[in-house]
Amino acid sequence: PPGRPPGRPPGRPPGRPPGDRWRRLAPVVGTALLFAVALYVLHHLTRDLHYQEVVAKVSALGWSALALPVACAAAGYLSLLGYDWSALRYIGRKISLPRLALASFCGYALSNTVGVAVLSGGAVRYRIYGALGLEGSEIATISVFCASAFGVGVTVVAFAALALDPLALATVTSLPSGALRAVGLGGLVLTVLALAVRSRVAGIIRLGHRQFRVPSTQLLLAQLGFSVLDIGFAAGTLYAVLPDPGLPFISFVAIFAIASIAGVLSHVPGGIGVFESVMIAGLGGHVPAPALAAGLIIYRAVYYLLPLCLAVALLALNEVLSRARTERLRAVASRIAPLGRAGARLVPLAIGALVLIVGILLLMKGVLPVTQTRLEDVSALIGLELFELSRLGSSIVGAVLVVISRALTRRVRAAFWIALGLIATSAMQALLEGFDLEIFLSFVFVGVLLWWCRTEFERPSRFAHQVLSVRWLVLVAAVALGTVWTLLFAYKAEPYSHELWWQFAFDAQAPRGLRSGLASGLVLALATLVLGLRTPWMKPHPPTAHELSRAAVIVRRQDDPDANFALVGDKALLFSESGESFLMYGIQGRSWVALGAPVGPAAEAAQLLGEFMDLAEANGGRTALYQIGPEHLPLSLDAGLTLSKLGEEAVVPLANFNLEGPTRKDLRYASRRAERDGLRLELSAPPHDLELLRTLRHISDAWLETKNTREKRFSLGRFDEAYLQHASLALVHEGERITAFANVLETDTRAAATIDLMRHLPDAHRLTMDFLFIALMLELKNQGLARFTLGMAPLSGVADLPHDSLWNRLGGLLYRHAGHFYNFQGLRQFKEKFNPEWQPRYLATEGGLDPVIVAADVALLCGGGLRGVIER
Repeated sequence: PPGRPPGRPPGRPPGRPPGDRWRRLAPVVGTALLFAVALYVLHHLTRDLHYQEVVAKVSALGWSALALPVACAAAGYLSLLGYDWSALRYIGRKISLPRLALASFCGYALSNTVGVAVLSGGAVRYRIYGALGLEGSEIATISVFCASAFGVGVTVVAFAALALDPLALATVTSLPSGALRAVGLGGLVLTVLALAVRSRVAGIIRLGHRQFRVPSTQLLLAQLGFSVLDIGFAAGTLYAVLPDPGLPFISFVAIFAIASIAGVLSHVPGGIGVFESVMIAGLGGHVPAPALAAGLIIYRAVYYLLPLCLAVALLALNEVLSRARTERLRAVASRIAPLGRAGARLVPLAIGALVLIVGILLLMKGVLPVTQTRLEDVSALIGLELFELSRLGSSIVGAVLVVISRALTRRVRAAFWIALGLIATSAMQALLEGFDLEIFLSFVFVGVLLWWCRTEFERPSRFAHQVLSVRWLVLVAAVALGTVWTLLFAYKAEPYSHELWWQFAFDAQAPRGLRSGLASGLVLALATLVLGLRTPWMKPHPPTAHELSRAAVIVRRQDDPDANFALVGDKALLFSESGESFLMYGIQGRSWVALGAPVGPAAEAAQLLGEFMDLAEANGGRTALYQIGPEHLPLSLDAGLTLSKLGEEAVVPLANFNLEGPTRKDLRYASRRAERDGLRLELSAPPHDLELLRTLRHISDAWLETKNTREKRFSLGRFDEAYLQHASLALVHEGERITAFANVLETDTRAAATIDLMRHLPDAHRLTMDFLFIALMLELKNQGLARFTLGMAPLSGVADLPHDSLWNRLGGLLYRHAGHFYNFQGLRQFKEKFNPEWQPRYLATEGGLDPVIVAADVALLCGGGLRGVIER
């Protein structure tokens, strides 16, 4: 498509270690293998269990019997609210209860069900808290706190349960009860000792590059209480749907806690398969197998699927309120506006998760046998041919929904319409199959939620683009493997023969399941093959003269003068499909760093950023946006990026700039003294003659030699005759000779201006640069420009942030103590005398990626590689 950079096919990104890819893939492959092992263990544990027995037990459980499990699940999610409450107290921040409740409930409803890492790389909590004003480092601390709190809490609960009843794990391990009790008591003693030590001594915990304060004793005790309630109510949800197991509840909690730990450590989404294996192994001698299997299915529905549906419904309701037309609804929407913005950012993730679950359920529906009663009803209503096609269609529709669910998380419009159409088709199919009202209403519910959220799916790119990634391929493979396991479990009593494939009858359930399983497997495999064999994205290349001229036209139409950095020619350009906007970027190692946000119409920014992230991912890279302003925070948050403060930019409103008053006496002195000594400013408009450029080249070379440095790149311009022809030049004359110059970056809108290159002769007047700034700003004010940007003061404001992350600690340290190498504080003080407005500038990186790594790559980009940094 237009704007895709041509070049050679992608290979290994420069600077990337050969074994790096395998190190990144190892956890994903390990998770897939653990899931396969869990299925094998489940197959062994359920060898004497039959599908019809499980269905009978589920059907025998009436709606009234779900009241207690639902109540326990609700209490459990209220307990989970305590995790975020404790984490916010730990970092010293407060958020109103409704916003905290949305963040906690929606975050846990999504992460508990499908695993956040699969869909969003951990963006759920960040998108909510980021919209509520928390810094990236604070959100990272909250995430680590909550994860650690759960791990510690469930371990302490397991220790306590083992100490009280070590026989609970007799069917899981061969260790003697005395050893298990000793483990439990030892763990409790260590917990008490840790609390006692913390009550007297403050401490720091270091995890990799990060360090964390140990929470106060009161906060630790409160969080431990929330963890006990969380585990207790979650266990109570499962306990309430099982027949009396004949063992104390504390023993049941011990098995539940061990199963939860195993599920979390496996990294399998929702711990599915792993959790069930441990529970069946632990309770197999206490609860009949059919009742236990039915209870685990109902537990998954109540504690996982029901909260997910409620979370999506809340987010969809928020979408409806945001488009309200009546005064009353608009008033409600205005009161919850911050909460609404946070919720809107979760909609694609939530809808993608829900469609994934629906796809998996349709796959299972296609391969599982129909009950005899339902089969008799269906045979009286429709013919065999239509019924066969219906079951086959369920599997195919389910496979397609599984494949496109990831595209929904990326807001792709085509994927939304495909999903909506397939879900509507499935609803009609439920009516054809014997007027299955419950399934029909379920599909209607999902379809209505999708329709309410339709405005969140605005990306017009093809739904197939970058649907696949390694994680997603593993997930699709796991779904296929789970479908095969379900098929084998459901028809284990039916001996296999080749003739089964060709048997067609209402009661021929196994042949129908085989055909549906084969169809869904073929769809998954074919979709994977087609998408995997697509023409790969091409490697970026330096912009051509034609591309630079296209970019120059776009730059002139908008307000940001920094967009002129695209015209230096050292950054690749990615244009939108319309050609009306572009994004400039460079590559260092695995970091794909965009300089600023997309340039052009705001309506195209999200689409173009998505294309850039896809381009980076297709080449094994990681996305970063460098030096973005507050106006681009929603764009970054919606893309799931994490923000770290780089510093603050000085912006001078020219309407109020003058040399009058006591606060401007230093500026007034510098200006008058320079003029008295013969300095004057000339503003030269392009095109510039070659003789002038030769003179300026001499000044530039002398300046570089004096500073013992070389030309920089990326976020800084370089002395290049073609680049300088795009802008006016501010020339400082000292008598008859030019002693200093700067190129003035502006656009046709005349909204703002800034300067890039600022160079002077070694023997220039000592007030030359002060005079250049003062005279230039006064001249631009007379020309009607609104503001002048003095550039960024790096690390300014970072020192005041919490020091829980390496980024903030290093930034604060450098800002205060690195004056020998780079005068950070002095640079801010120089700009402060112009009385500017300070606006924050951020580095946006993919979730979980330490900004220090990206910042190092940016330094290499600006320095022209490692050699450039070393040689300065």
